[in-house]
Amino acid sequence: DLSKAELIRNPPLVLTRRLVSSPTAGVFDPLSVLTPVMLRAKLLLRESWSIDNEVLGWDDALPEALKQKWIEFFILMFDLESITYERALTPPGETSGRPWLIIFSDGALVSFGCCGYIRWRLADGTFWCRLIMAKGKIAPKCRATIPRMELSGATLQVRLERFIKEYTRIDFERTLHLVDSSTVLGYLHKDNGSFKPFEGVRIAEIQSCSRYQDGSL
Repeated sequence: DLSKAELIRNPPLVLTRRLVSSPTAGVFDPLSVLTPVMLRAKLLLRESWSIDNEVLGWDDALPEALKQKWIEFFILMFDLESITYERALTPPGETSGRPWLIIFSDGALVSFGCCGYIRWRLADGTFWCRLIMAKGKIAPKCRATIPRMELSGATLQVRLERFIKEYTRIDFERTLHLVDSSTVLGYLHKDNGSFKPFEGVRIAEIQSCSRYQDGSL
């Protein structure tokens, strides 16, 4: 319940797992537009669980270094109150034709994710774009490599496409899935049966839903 100024001036003496989990879980973000920020909170929560659980419980004080990271995160959350977001998926002017759905994905050692945009061609020949929604997840603690996380992001893309089409009920003219990983594109041109289960399951899901060429799915 502190203001940003009070939090900076008088930070709490003690933070526990229970205290930091409650406000983090209470963020209402159904379109996941705050994914870049909330991924940071998820990684901090994971860091708190990497501490010896036999020593640190839900109501025990977090180490000082981790407490400072959480205070910085909560200060950042106050700045989110000034963000405004237009939710309309149709432009105010006259359009030409049906919209495109364009989805980007990426992956790193700590996380992976994707975001979907709608693109309209306007009557004057210009384009109008709007973020529809995003999705991000932290990487597993084991078996995480850059190619695997890039592949996980591409898999998330096809799931996001199905979700957007089902719930927006927009008749898209075309859907583009864009990735920046040549490794992922190389995977998709091979038989999924030649890969280990982690890769094979995801490759099969993408292949069953998408056509791919020229750097896009």
